[in-house]
Amino acid sequence: MSRSHSRSASVVEGVSDVTDGDLRVNHELGCNGGLNGGEVTHDGGALSLVMRWAAKTSMWRSSRTSSFIRRRFRILQRRRAIGSTLCALAIGMGFLSASTPAGATPHWSSVATNSGGHKVIDNFLYSVSCVSIDSCVAAGWRGTLHFTATLIESWNGATWSVVPSPNDTTNDAFEAVSCVSSTFCMAVGSTRRHSLVESWNGSRWSIVASPGKNHSVLDAVSCVSTNFCTAAGYRGQPESSLIESWDGTSWSIAPSPEIDGRNLLGGVSCVSAEFCTAVGWTNTQTLIESWDGASWSIVLSPNSGTYPLLNAVSCTSGTSCVAVGWTYEGSLIELWDGTSWSIVPSPNSGGGPNFLYGVSCFTASSCTATGWYGTENLIESWDGTTWSIVASPDYGFVSANQLSSVSCPSANFCATVGAYVTSGGVNQTLIESWANSAWSIVPSPNHE
Repeated sequence: MSRSHSRSASVVEGVSDVTDGDLRVNHELGCNGGLNGGEVTHDGGALSLVMRWAAKTSMWRSSRTSSFIRRRFRILQRRRAIGSTLCALAIGMGFLSASTPAGATPHWSSVATNSGGHKVIDNFLYSVSCVSIDSCVAAGWRGTLHFTATLIESWNGATWSVVPSPNDTTNDAFEAVSCVSSTFCMAVGSTRRHSLVESWNGSRWSIVASPGKNHSVLDAVSCVSTNFCTAAGYRGQPESSLIESWDGTSWSIAPSPEIDGRNLLGGVSCVSAEFCTAVGWTNTQTLIESWDGASWSIVLSPNSGTYPLLNAVSCTSGTSCVAVGWTYEGSLIELWDGTSWSIVPSPNSGGGPNFLYGVSCFTASSCTATGWYGTENLIESWDGTTWSIVASPDYGFVSANQLSSVSCPSANFCATVGAYVTSGGVNQTLIESWANSAWSIVPSPNHE
């Protein structure tokens, strides 16, 4: 899920007057006909609160605020760019009408304290990696308006528990995690100004030096051994693709090709040190790159719909990969058969856009994709022939649910993680597991 989906000019201008409980935008939101505007000027803490758009009949209400949008504000605030896609998705998801009513006075507001006046801590899990049904690690962030910190949770087969993890700055967040055993994992993400990497040795998490500087963000990581990992994301402004490689001792930047315009990588999957696939998007199309053990190269990928985007990929071999994402119109799934990528039909729920955010394949004929639509979770299953929607529980008494990642170490067990937004506008961790042919919510801890 930092995956900052900015595609052209930013749509929010003049962020100012930021306090614990109040964030206002004092200029017009450029969603009336064209997508335009200025850039975020506040350079303080992470914008991690539920934000409301109020413009008479057009509003993004807290009861409908997607953690996807909130996450974009948190990351894009660092990068000083909120793209037109944010506006387009807000319209498509029903948060905002296509044109602001005449005479409306736009502003944002956010409530950041509970009834006792204390700061509210958001908790969000972005990624999960399971090596067995008894060993999973989930990674994300926790924080308020003025700080974000890394969040790690561990599954021992019976319960989830928080595991301490260090922080480099006051604006740290994990975006992805990959484990090869219960004693080796890599988690990646970003700090205020550069990429963040931490490793797990079976006893504790520690920060590992990362070469990504200049507003670098690592959105994905895939490890096949303790001596080979690949992380992918983006850096700079405008964004260019970023790929880093771990050789067992240190991380180094691997040269990666690009298409004209912005290039952002949101997912990566490696099956060996000689085969990896990274997926993402450019200004107007999907982006797929392949590693052959010596260099990265762009692979032709099909496009469908408006603003196609690939956010995650899972490969079981050099001849079988599944990539998922979305377009303005709905979910997007593409399949690699060893020769070419092709779009596979995927079902959609509800009347608005459907977002697939994570995918995990146990075999070429057994894959699970997770995401959300509207305020509800979305889980889809692949049997080697067709994708179908699988029933999944929601926190129905709250305002929004979102699943961001999934990991399936067997055909009979998967874990998916994300967050739900309470009626009070606070993100809380959400974990579900697939067992006994059904999905169920598993209790997960939160920082208070």
